[in-house]
Amino acid sequence: MELRQMEELKDLYQKKNYEQSHSIKQFATELTSLQSEMQQLAKNQQGMENQLEDERKKRKQLEEECRTLEDTIKELKKCKAVTEEKLKEASIESQQVDAETKRGGNPGAELPFSLKLICLERN
Repeated sequence: MELRQMEELKDLYQKKNYEQSHSIKQFATELTSLQSEMQQLAKNQQGMENQLEDERKKRKQLEEECRTLEDTIKELKKCKAVTEEKLKEASIESQQVDAETKRGGNPGAELPFSLKLICLERN
């Protein structure tokens, strides 16, 4: 009877050994799979970080361009205002010259030098 028990124990041991071996192989396979997945996730994360950095640089560049354009707009508005004021002054002076010319007076007698030139060109 002892021999039979020993054979049963041997069979039981072999069966458990096989099951443990199978479990270890399955664990190793899962571990390898998880390592591969972690490597892929790390690669994806690095790619996203690079993309984020590129977008930050692009945003900074666009903000700088925007500031430059805003400064240009301010400068152009100032120039426009100055030009409009000069045109207004020139229009008024031109009307004065026309009025003086119609009255038959000397159109350049009391006018600034720039308008005297305009008057001379008209005559």
